Amino acid sequence: MSEIDYNPTGLDPVDELPLPKPPDEALWAENFCYQAWDREQDLGLWVHLARMPYDHDIWRETVVVFLPGGRYFLSRAFARGAHEAGPGSAGTTLTCVEPFRRFRLRFDGVGRYVRQADVEDGALRDGLAQPFRLDLEFEAAAPLWDMSAHLKGQHFASMHHEQSCLATGTFETLDETFTMRRGGAMRDHSRGARDFTKLHSHVWLNAVFPSGRCFNVLANYERSTGRTLARGFVSDGKTFQDFSMEPSFLRDPDKPFEADNLKLSDGEQTFEIGVEILRVLPMAMRRPNDLVLGKEAAGDGLGNRLYEGRARYTWDGEVAYGHIERSCPFPVGE
Repeated sequence: MSEIDYNPTGLDPVDELPLPKPPDEALWAENFCYQAWDREQDLGLWVHLARMPYDHDIWRETVVVFLPGGRYFLSRAFARGAHEAGPGSAGTTLTCVEPFRRFRLRFDGVGRYVRQADVEDGALRDGLAQPFRLDLEFEAAAPLWDMSAHLKGQHFASMHHEQSCLATGTFETLDETFTMRRGGAMRDHSRGARDFTKLHSHVWLNAVFPSGRCFNVLANYERSTGRTLARGFVSDGKTFQDFSMEPSFLRDPDKPFEADNLKLSDGEQTFEIGVEILRVLPMAMRRPNDLVLGKEAAGDGLGNRLYEGRARYTWDGEVAYGHIERSCPFPVGE
């Protein structure tokens, strides 16, 4: 059996790490996003690490943990926490153990334990902060997908790559410990100017199936030009097929549980993947480049609604639990 090439485009391994000397470019940013979903428990996470455009040594961590029983652990903090093997912030440390193959994500900090009603009631208000820990290893489940060739003129990055993974590790709340074993996961890394002012809406959907098949869809719709970038891949875990597509964006922010099935085509085959949205966490994307926890009302028009969620995907009868992320403009007058 031949060795799997997890880096088919020949990306330099140093591009798995934060850039040592960021450029002096307006709104330049660097972002790492990691997500994972358990196949048997209602358990998942979405962790985002981003350099701040006003000081590239400061990293913002946004930690969202989907806990069983409709609960969440949420944390948002800022710190100068980067290290020689990856980025970091106040409680989060991301380590590149082996480029294109293995990564370790840890969080040891404090935040809020909330329920759905708390995040639906506007921007998350300050409250009792309590501890939480997680320690996960992300192992490559498919070759790395390098989107950089498709990003000319984009508003969110000039370098961007993603990789389907399997995540194993523990989540520790105040009085419970949950174990995730080879949950379907995705990681990404991007660099370049990021300007939410230009964004109208976007979608990001992905999952890893028990058989090893996986898919990923990322699409953006620009506010002023109407231009759409929509790319994706399907993979058997060893190779992947890259394709363009016609995405269905979230157009009604009051109906975040509605989604069309995915219909993907590589020019020779058409793949249809059923989508059922199970949980939705509302957030806000504030211009030019920040994230706010909770269903913030932005009557000033300076932002977009952002939804992070858990979805059940069905592909030729096989079921997987994965991520669904969508954004849309705030409703007029809100």
